[in-house]
Amino acid sequence: MITQQVNSTDEIRLSFDQQGRTYSEQHGNAARLLSYRLGLFEQMAGFDQTDSVLDIGCGNGHHLIGLCHLFAYGTGIDFSEEMILAAHNRSNEPNLSFQRDDATRLNTIEQNTMNVAICSGAFEHMVDHRKVLQQVYRVLKPGGRISFLTLNGEYIWYRRIAPRLGIQTRHYSTDRFFTKNELEKLLKETGFDQVSIKSWTFIPQGDMPRWTTGLLRVIDLLGKWIRVAGWRGGLQVYAKKPL
Repeated sequence: MITQQVNSTDEIRLSFDQQGRTYSEQHGNAARLLSYRLGLFEQMAGFDQTDSVLDIGCGNGHHLIGLCHLFAYGTGIDFSEEMILAAHNRSNEPNLSFQRDDATRLNTIEQNTMNVAICSGAFEHMVDHRKVLQQVYRVLKPGGRISFLTLNGEYIWYRRIAPRLGIQTRHYSTDRFFTKNELEKLLKETGFDQVSIKSWTFIPQGDMPRWTTGLLRVIDLLGKWIRVAGWRGGLQVYAKKPL
């Protein structure tokens, strides 16, 4: 991987626009990994048939489409016009809609209207994480939940192994991999409570040297077995907006 140097959100948006029509899973078997992530969201968010759900950075919509039978209505937002177009082309579900919006503004979402906000694989690419969480907090109803999957800033691959080998691990120069403590602090400062952050299996592939896959799988299995969070690649995050 060669980290793409970017200086603004517009440059990141342009990159995702260029990927929109051809975007695909880079980290392994697409169907298997999607099923795994959907299961994590189902466990974390505890969807109800009456829920309204917001997917932030929805990309081509595959998470909302896979979960739509669990809630009443879902809205996917993404700042990339091409990604939203791809989501529209993929979905024929009557209880879903997709619209272009910036996660730091959420201009298309009214205050106190959503029961659940989810996000997968996008939070680490966002530039102003505090503003994103503030906007999510604004649009959630009292008692609403946020549930997202992101990368682990304490992961031994990111902190020790890859730097020593001279392997770049960020897609964009502005990417931010948070630690568990950093995320907990940020969520609480935004107003969320009942914060829960656990590990999930994320193995970087596709744009990494092939030999790393086996090594990282072994590290992940050991980390899961002996409960060392720094040996796990992902963080699954849950929090609630107080009543």
